[in-house]
Amino acid sequence: MNKNLPSLRSATPQSARIQNRRAMLELIEREGSISRVALADFLGLSQPTVSEVVAELVKAGLVLEVGLGSSRGGRRPVMLKFNDEVGYVVAIDLGGTQSRLALFTLGGRQVARDYGVLPRAETPAKTVRLLGDQVRSLISKSAVPYDRVYSVGVAVPGVADPATGEVKLAPALGWQEAPVGSYLSEELGLPVYIDNDVNAAALAELRFGAGRSIPTFVYVWIGTGVGAGLVIDGRLHRGFGNFAGEIGYLVVDTPSPLEGQEGFGQLERRVALSRIVERMVAEGVASPPASEHEYRLAFEGLLAQAEHLEEPATSILNELIETLSRALVNVMLVVAPNVIFLGGPIGSFAERLIPLLEQRMHGLSPIVPVLRVSGLAEEAGLIGAAALASTQAKELLLRRLAT
Repeated sequence: MNKNLPSLRSATPQSARIQNRRAMLELIEREGSISRVALADFLGLSQPTVSEVVAELVKAGLVLEVGLGSSRGGRRPVMLKFNDEVGYVVAIDLGGTQSRLALFTLGGRQVARDYGVLPRAETPAKTVRLLGDQVRSLISKSAVPYDRVYSVGVAVPGVADPATGEVKLAPALGWQEAPVGSYLSEELGLPVYIDNDVNAAALAELRFGAGRSIPTFVYVWIGTGVGAGLVIDGRLHRGFGNFAGEIGYLVVDTPSPLEGQEGFGQLERRVALSRIVERMVAEGVASPPASEHEYRLAFEGLLAQAEHLEEPATSILNELIETLSRALVNVMLVVAPNVIFLGGPIGSFAERLIPLLEQRMHGLSPIVPVLRVSGLAEEAGLIGAAALASTQAKELLLRRLAT
């Protein structure tokens, strides 16, 4: 166990109880199983304090006693485990044309999922009504009682304010200054927590992926749009106005007067999957795709043609590598992360792209990032939405306990 956490003894009496509950629940969940003695040792708390708080957590159903551990002399200790089935959360990953929904336990275990077409409605409120129907259908099919669902997490492709639930700007959805969180909360009768989809993916990598052991990393998503989630010293960094990571607007070349039209930035207009395939169609080397799957197939075809040095595929791929290399070097020089993870639809081809990117980056800068493929692949946004919702749900349950 890592003991580099501050002691909780300095907390004020009023806040100490909730802080102790939160710290113990987090540690029990992270360790899988742990004894009361180990909890006290790790957190620097007295045995009576630990026993009192654990009794509250057990009574609330958040923690289970799961048998006896090994002994170093004397009695074998009773082991504690987080009860992830004490409640459930809904996770929603919104795309430009499709929504992905899943029901998770509070411990992040998926129990049901669904896909839904997301027609472009006249207003965000109408879109939310469609989402509400999809969520109710998902819960109904899962056989989980509605009153055991505590919150909803939503990952959106745009700039969102987690504090207010407002989507400031989401070009792929046609939303601007849309109070989607309050709309959906009213529709479902549940607390709703909204974040940018790439921030959610970075949170998933931090909580459940390779990012658990990496203090500072950047998660770059390349799909319909382009964005980055920044984790600095183990915490998600949002920046002023929640604009941190909006690298789709990076200026990587001399912009024309019309750059950025339709709400998309210059980098997105050069490396997003949709833009690459649009160019392939214009060059006559791909048919217009009718689905996200066909976009992927078209890009895979581009890679195959480029490997055989066929034109115009080679030129298109070279331009992608050049532009993306510049963007990644810029991110490296500003943030200096240990690792940059590549995710999203184009990120799923990262194993084939990384050698090309590394070669070009070494020609651009003496300092280049370490690139890795995201292990969570395209589930990252959905898992991140679940992490966002479960964190809030656990906080709600902890605060419901008697103070």
